[in-house]
Parts: sequence; C-alpha cells; structure tokens
Amino acid sequence: MIVETSPGPLEFAAALGSAFTWGFASLLFARILRRDGARAAPTAAATNLFKNTLATLVFVAVFLVQGESLPAAAAWPWLLLSGVFGFAIGDTMYLAALPRCGVQVATMVSLVHVPTTTLLDWIFLGRSLSAITILWMFVVLLGVALVVTEKRPGEAHSLERRRALRIGVVLTLCAATSQSVGVVLGHEGMSGASLMGGTLVRMCGGIFGAVVGAVLIGLARTTVNSECSELVRPMREHDTRRSLAFAALFGSVLGLPLFHFALRGLPSGIAAVLFATTPLFTLPLGFLFGERHGARAWIGTLIGFGGVAGLVLSLA
Repeated sequence: MIVETSPGPLEFAAALGSAFTWGFASLLFARILRRDGARAAPTAAATNLFKNTLATLVFVAVFLVQGESLPAAAAWPWLLLSGVFGFAIGDTMYLAALPRCGVQVATMVSLVHVPTTTLLDWIFLGRSLSAITILWMFVVLLGVALVVTEKRPGEAHSLERRRALRIGVVLTLCAATSQSVGVVLGHEGMSGASLMGGTLVRMCGGIFGAVVGAVLIGLARTTVNSECSELVRPMREHDTRRSLAFAALFGSVLGLPLFHFALRGLPSGIAAVLFATTPLFTLPLGFLFGERHGARAWIGTLIGFGGVAGLVLSLA
C-alpha cells in the first residue's frame, strides 16, 4: 500500500539507488555467467537460487528483528505464485539472457515489462487503455529496437553471435512477461500485508519454484540427481560462492529494500519511472566491464526511457 505523504529526497534517492544496484549487479552476474577458465560457469537457475536464498536469509533476520507479521493465509497462494513467476521464472530467464545478449540489451528489453504489465492490467483488471498510452508503448518498443539492432564497435557479427543475441532477446522478453504476471498476481496478495512479510512469502515461492523447476527438467532429461547437484553447486564452490554473494549483495540484499522503501513513499508512477533508469546506469557502468556501445545504443536508451516516462504519465 502506498503511503499518501509528500515524498522526500530519501525516497527519490532510494528509487535511483535500486535502479543503480540492479544495473551494477546485472554486470556482475553477466561476468560470472560467462566466466572462462578451468571451472565451468554456474547455470542461470543455480545463480538465481543462490541469489534468492541469500536474500531470503538476510530478510528473515530483518523480519524477526522488526517483529513484522506474515500476510493472511488467503494471500499466500497469490504471493507464492507471484514469487514463482517473478523470482523463479522471470529472474532465471533474465540471468540466462545476460551472457547471450549483453547487459545493455537485456536491461533495455526488460523495459517491455512496463507496457506488458499495463496490457495485463487492461485484460485482467479492466484498466482503461487510451490511444496516447498505446502510442507511448510503441515509443518504448522503438527504443528497445534501436539498442537490440545496434552493431557494437569492433564486434564481429558472426552467425553464432547473432543466434546468441536472438536467444537472449527472446529470454529477456519471456522474463519481462513472467515478471509482469508476477506483479499482477502479487497485487492482491500484497494488499494489507507488511512489505517485508509479503516479500518473504514471494521469495519463498521463488525458491520453491527454482527447486521444482530443476526436478522437472531432470525428470524430462532423466537426470534429476545431476540437475539438483548443479543447482546447489555454487554453494559448494568457494570462489563462485564469494562472487555470487557480492553480486547478490547489490542485486537483492541492497536493491530490494531500497525498492520497497521508495515504493512506500513515492507515487507509483514516479517510482516506475525512476526504477526504469537502470539502462541509463548500465551504459556508463558497462565501460568498467569492457562493454562498448555506439551512439545508436545511447539514443535508443534515451528514447526507451522517455517512452516509459510518457507511458506512466499517461496512466496517472
């Protein structure tokens, strides 16, 4: 529930901080997931399970210290399903996309989450959809298209590279759609629940979904033991565990509390725009990680962000 008070600078800083930490964490996760060397990189599912488990343990400690209450029993199915779609399926697909299409493309394609959620609200919750809102949706898609079709300076565009890019874009689109479903499902469950209590239930759904997904994949491949073993491998490897813990520190342990703090104090429209600034952070941050982009990516990123801002304002 959004608190009806005048937002202060701390709320704005928290929203931008959440966008920054997720962008920085995405760059860290991308480096881990495409690691070269004697030891194979962890899978996206294993990386996501580690991230969610670590964040859940930290949030349980905070939950107990603060003495908050868990949501009502009727809200649990919605919150658990929301966690499955948002934290298990959505985040896993997003992480799988990072080493394939790159962080800038992934964060830009993720902006599709905003118009997708709007469409789902229109279909399932009966929210009105004006012509100007639809126009801004196409502006978002235009910005995304410019970034996706950019030819990076000095990069060879082999058939294999183009195939990896296509797979990464599809995975990110699926991730954005899944996260939108998670938001819609969690809308009812979070109503009246404490933010920490509701988030904990959602994250439990994410952990449960990751484990069940690994078992189902293992059954399909008749390799249940190996799938489950791969899922927990980062917890057994010291170097991988340390790297993932550092990335998860930014992506979840710091990012989610900042996200929730901002969401409580800011109007939802302003919060959505500020949270959508992640691609604006990953462009300059990417230089520290060896990513290079031309003018097309900068222009597309600005257009995509402008489309999100216009879309949100048209719904206000």
